[in-house]
Amino acid sequence: MRWFLILAVLALGACARSGVAPGAAGLAPLPPRALAPCAHPLDFLRGGMSRAEFEIATGRMGDALISCGAEKQALGVYLQGLRDDFAGQEKEK
Repeated sequence: MRWFLILAVLALGACARSGVAPGAAGLAPLPPRALAPCAHPLDFLRGGMSRAEFEIATGRMGDALISCGAEKQALGVYLQGLRDDFAGQEKEK
């Protein structure tokens, strides 16, 4: 997962240097949390939790995973749009 994020940052950096601003090709700006790392499941757990506290924590963990998955999916859609735009520019040349 980290390699994907590193590649995404490098790709966006290359866009900035090439003079093509993100969003210039009709793409919406990148969601601000798209590059933020997801919370680790252990962040939700602590020692000595009761069964009820554990059930609440696992529910929150599931919610966080769903939210983080949606953010990473938005990043994938954004990068696919950039890829498609660059492929179209190459064909025009």
